[in-house]
Amino acid sequence: MDFETKIYPQIGGYGRYNRMVTIFSWFPNFAVTLNLFCDVFYTLIPESYHCKPDPSLLPSGFLPSNFSKQAYLNFTIPWEEDGLSHCELYRYSNYSNVSAKISREKVPCTKGWEYAKPAGLDGNFVTEWNLVCGDYWKIPLQHICFMLGWILGYVLLGTICDWLGRRRALLMSVSLSGLLGVAVCVSNSPVAFLLLRLSQGAMLAGVFLSSHIARLELCDPPHRLMVSMVSVFFAVFAELLLPGLAVLCSDWPVLQAVATVPLLLLISYWCCASVFPESPRWLLATGQIPQAKRALQTFCVRNGACLNVELFPAETLLSEIDSVYGDETEAKYHSVLELRHSRIIWRNGLILGLTLFIGTGIQYCFTRNLHSYSSHFYFSYFLRVLTGALACVFLCLTVDRFGRRGILLLVAIGTGLSSLLLLALTQCKCSLPGALCTHSHTHSHTHTHTHSHTHSLTHSLTHSLTHSHTHTHTHTHTHSLTHSLTHSLSHTHTHTYTLKFTHTHTYIHTHTHTHTYIHTHTHTHTHTAALCAPKGSCILLRTWLCVCRAHLAVCVCRAHLAVCVQSAPGCVCAERTWLCVCTERTWLCVCTSHPFAILAVLFSQSHLGPVV
Repeated sequence: MDFETKIYPQIGGYGRYNRMVTIFSWFPNFAVTLNLFCDVFYTLIPESYHCKPDPSLLPSGFLPSNFSKQAYLNFTIPWEEDGLSHCELYRYSNYSNVSAKISREKVPCTKGWEYAKPAGLDGNFVTEWNLVCGDYWKIPLQHICFMLGWILGYVLLGTICDWLGRRRALLMSVSLSGLLGVAVCVSNSPVAFLLLRLSQGAMLAGVFLSSHIARLELCDPPHRLMVSMVSVFFAVFAELLLPGLAVLCSDWPVLQAVATVPLLLLISYWCCASVFPESPRWLLATGQIPQAKRALQTFCVRNGACLNVELFPAETLLSEIDSVYGDETEAKYHSVLELRHSRIIWRNGLILGLTLFIGTGIQYCFTRNLHSYSSHFYFSYFLRVLTGALACVFLCLTVDRFGRRGILLLVAIGTGLSSLLLLALTQCKCSLPGALCTHSHTHSHTHTHTHSHTHSLTHSLTHSLTHSHTHTHTHTHTHSLTHSLTHSLSHTHTHTYTLKFTHTHTYIHTHTHTHTYIHTHTHTHTHTAALCAPKGSCILLRTWLCVCRAHLAVCVCRAHLAVCVQSAPGCVCAERTWLCVCTERTWLCVCTSHPFAILAVLFSQSHLGPVV
């Protein structure tokens, strides 16, 4: 007996009672989403953290009171590219003289870690059990276990939905997930937390699945899309509310307790059967005719439809049900394995299941990686949530007009192209590829009669680096009285040596009254080096514009406007897209593939010859 055409219209269709039950079926979606996305805050690694200094690893004569906090950290913790080391400390030899040049070595953290405040919470799963460095693997393991529990919940609780019914499956899942949520609050180890979250993930899947199926079975086909989309908006509202709850709760056990409260409130559905009754469709499908008759009578009365057996004894719905099913029909329960006998349903189920699997995997990867490419957690979080909300609005406006199949293909193609584009854009995480460093020594003899007052403050930072570079020696003689005369001599050669960089910041406030006759003799050594693509810099060839000659390569990085001039013996120009013009002192190149890419180099000598 067809439920959609013969039974559903006679019990009032999508009447007021169906609408009321549908509304109550949305609240489980809110509770499930709240518990599901708490995981984002529980496992968020703080933006900065480092080892706690261990006094036992320091020299015996070291007094922390003589140092500022930052100097103390610099003395005890190694520096890396992005700041203080996350996982190592310095261990010094036991000398009493700190100023002496003593040996030191790097060792793992011994006293724990100091963390910056995670987003929203003062402490979370990571900071409480120090799941960083050697124990970092437990964080992705927790994600895997939680999602594995979600999958197992779909399989197990989906089977229970078919055997016990939608209402019983919902009440069982809600009760167990609420109890497991309370247990998570008091978990005292990472292993206990992991196992409890795995079990809770399975129960949350049962809550979502049973409420979703019951919701669809109570609706006619024209209303199913909007009913499903409204349930998604309940989930979006829960995600938008979650950061505020995290700020108010401050600690992760408190947030877990607050997220568990909606699940505990859903247990009230057990006491009030009218807000979430058993599905009449499932009762008829399993052959439970007496229960199905009572459920249909309830829906008919509450929807305002008249089901009077005495008035129309031959044409009433109950009489038709009796004639079709009989009085001695035995209950028969079904499983998903029976679908193998239906080739079309099995094929379509596999196609849709594979599509859902791929889409969910891509969404999860985007969700996790979005936080890695944005330094601001809340920006990436709300961007993801609002993007999902806009996608739901798009589906509401287009699916009924253009059909399910066309929109599914459209969004699948769009997702695939977006994934390929993001893969290409994220192959290179660029940093500054090079810098021009100059070391200058000047000797000056000046005869000056000056009256001046000068206040000067100088801050210097010096470090050394060994690499190959160009050495330019310039001798300049200047005589200045009423005119200037300059003689310059340049000689260039290449060699390798250790270069010492000095960065000086000088602040000078001067009041000067001067009568000056200056005779200056300046002798300058200028060393200029181009650092080309150091470790961690931009290595994607498309960002570099290069022109090679027999012994010289000139490159410009479009990403950072950094110029690299480097000796390249035997280099042959492979960029045939470049159009170059060489004059006596200027080299001008334009790339035909990138019309806005122009490279102009001014040379002090014209002996380089024509350009390839």
